[in-house]
Amino acid sequence: MPVNPSAHQGKRRVGSGVISLPCTEQFSEAKMSSTIQGLPEGSIVPDAEAQRRLDTGEWSVTSLSTFLDDAVVKYPQRVAAVSVDHHGQAVREMTFAELDEMSRRVAAGLQARGVRPRDVVTVMMTNSAEFLGIVYGILRAGATYSGIPITYGTHEVEFMTKTTGTKMLIVSRFHGGRDVVSTAIPATGRDDEGLEVVIVGEPVGDTVTLDSLMGPADAFEPVPVDPLGIAQLAFTSGTTSEPKAVMNLHTTLDVVVRGWAAHVGHDSLGQPMRNLVMSPVGHSTGFFWGALLTVHLGGTAVFVEKWSPDVGAQIIEGARITCMVGSPTFLIDLLRTAGLTREKADTLSLIVVAGAPIPRPLMAEAEQALGCAVIPAWGMTEFGIAVSGRPGLGIINRETDGVRLDSAEISIRDAEGAEAPDGTEGALWLRGTGMFVGYYDRLEATREAFDDEGWFATGDTAVRDSQGSVTITGRTKDIIIRGGENIPVGSVESLIFRHPAVTEVAVVGYPDERLGERACAFLRCQAGTSLNVDELRNFLTESGLAKRYCPERVIVVDDMPKTMSGKIRKVELRERLAVGAYAQPSGTIST
Repeated sequence: MPVNPSAHQGKRRVGSGVISLPCTEQFSEAKMSSTIQGLPEGSIVPDAEAQRRLDTGEWSVTSLSTFLDDAVVKYPQRVAAVSVDHHGQAVREMTFAELDEMSRRVAAGLQARGVRPRDVVTVMMTNSAEFLGIVYGILRAGATYSGIPITYGTHEVEFMTKTTGTKMLIVSRFHGGRDVVSTAIPATGRDDEGLEVVIVGEPVGDTVTLDSLMGPADAFEPVPVDPLGIAQLAFTSGTTSEPKAVMNLHTTLDVVVRGWAAHVGHDSLGQPMRNLVMSPVGHSTGFFWGALLTVHLGGTAVFVEKWSPDVGAQIIEGARITCMVGSPTFLIDLLRTAGLTREKADTLSLIVVAGAPIPRPLMAEAEQALGCAVIPAWGMTEFGIAVSGRPGLGIINRETDGVRLDSAEISIRDAEGAEAPDGTEGALWLRGTGMFVGYYDRLEATREAFDDEGWFATGDTAVRDSQGSVTITGRTKDIIIRGGENIPVGSVESLIFRHPAVTEVAVVGYPDERLGERACAFLRCQAGTSLNVDELRNFLTESGLAKRYCPERVIVVDDMPKTMSGKIRKVELRERLAVGAYAQPSGTIST
């Protein structure tokens, strides 16, 4: 609802109330517009709590575009972004000065084509330097960024653009050998509803290209960007239910970016930071680490167009990479397929393993092979990073998921909802200033996800030790109850991964008339190797696992179904079992 600044000096609407904003040099009354709206509709954060966070400085009063503003002042000629093709060759570089100019040209083009503050612009792109210019152009224009992974098909694109009410879709023409536009444009089905498609690369017919969209940098008319507005609409992975659009504000993302950088220490990321961006930029991981964190720290984001282990190893050596983040799959590929060594990775100072359950032996293996710090990090689309290791924590990094960030509160609860004692597994709940504020246009889902005190039900299970270290043990929906006893899925998977033949593992439950459920282990094995149920059981029992916890089916697969972040889609594995996609082997444990 428009607010007349002369009638509401220093005020803005938040939910159903009016709160005061501190006036600062970065966000003064002179920069406020007559259309400030405050928190988005459907926000779970009460007005009084929003006011408290602003008053105490826990929430910033600046937008995310200040990351680029600061970097271009400090490092105008430093390389901000590099595009690397699927052969491992650098095809484009952009300095911070050039990135700043491109972002203003994109913002000018968006304004000229009718994109207004709080409109949604969806981006479906390959990993590239241009992605940074587009993201910061969207943020400068006061619009909301939403990403779609480049590999998604017609169903996902249509669902996501309709859910967010996207006004403009910016899409790469090609990804590898695939014509993405032939999928993306028909999928929208909304050309008559005002959706405009902008193509990065060769045009199709009379469609607008990115080059023709961009206007002169000086044509951009700066707008006051509401830090309480939605910076990003990020979709949940949909591994257990229909994907939901998460509302991340400028200020909540600012909390997570600055908080994690302080948690691990800026120096640990390299001076200057050279970050290998392997995760797809259409996924929250690529957006957070590539577009936000790297620019905030004035580093260089090296975007890999299409991942392969050999190309990744080549880039780490040739581009003098100092840090990288990826799922365990990326690290396994580098160590066991590409054979990356410390001699070839002598500039690497930090590897962050996140996005999927971490096989614990992998951490020590990577540290030994590469000679750098390897730390875990755990977060969600709904809360960037809440738990993380940091260099120097030793066994905490190797055997747990780290400690909570200052911006995150953690509660681990038993089946009755009471706080679980240290060392006891329970449901993980989160609260904090970096938390998302709700699911877009899904008020009921938002309310169901939070309790009355603002705690968010993550859907994960975890254990906290007496020192405060947290270990994520699985998903509440992943729990396997065999004969009334919970099977510790995370521990079983970690033990299985220690077998030299195993490169990936996922343990899921399947129905059993007598016991309720039994466990099945899906394995991806080293080339030329395999495991059957008896061999695996012998290995596990010799490793100290109770016989009743051993998987009673073993299925070796060539590949695992995964989300874009590298997380194994266990729901799909369960579905395959349910429809009888695999022959029933013997191996049932006598009980």
